[in-house]
Amino acid sequence: MIDLFTVARNQVDVINAPVLVTISRSTGYTTANDGTRTPTYTTITGIKADVQPMTNKDLHQVDGLNMGGEKSAIYLSGELLGVLRAGQNGGDVIEFPNGNKYLVVLVLEQWDRQWVKVAAVRQL
Repeated sequence: MIDLFTVARNQVDVINAPVLVTISRSTGYTTANDGTRTPTYTTITGIKADVQPMTNKDLHQVDGLNMGGEKSAIYLSGELLGVLRAGQNGGDVIEFPNGNKYLVVLVLEQWDRQWVKVAAVRQL
């Protein structure tokens, strides 16, 4: 199978260089004796990411999700998960070298686990 993401990525890198990010993959949560829940994560470093503004189609897909704040579309190698309350998944977090963190709220596109496009909201 041809890895089309890598082929395209090499061409895009010339115009829009990727940024190496750290992914905090949601693994669920722990529950304290008082009932409060604390999210748990596993960390993956050195993932190439490309941040783009959300397209009109992207905005229609996230309409009704009650996403407030700075929204972005982020392309990454691999696979990510958005917020999935039924599955008790709090959503993966993408951290950029400048310290900005984005919560993945929705997977917009997933291509055979090679790359993913997500809708993410910047966390304060």
